[in-house]
Amino acid sequence: MAIWRQYSGNARGTLQSTRDGIRNLDTSLSKEFKIHEGHLLQVRAEVFNAFNHQRFGFPDVGSGDGALGQVTGTTNNYRRMQFGARYQF
Repeated sequence: MAIWRQYSGNARGTLQSTRDGIRNLDTSLSKEFKIHEGHLLQVRAEVFNAFNHQRFGFPDVGSGDGALGQVTGTTNNYRRMQFGARYQF
């Protein structure tokens, strides 16, 4: 959604377009376990786009396909999770 604003630092009558910000949270959790001296186990979980916020793509501008003005996709990825473990010795 574009919002038109006039900022005081611009020339008189100049408008700027602003869009909604990107709300995307990537997070990770990790825990290290000491097995015995010199040996370590790290367990890790990572989540990308944790709250699964969508950013919709731009409307279709093709005139011959019947989808003129429709938003048919997103511009970001869906929520992804990955898990891992690492053993150090």
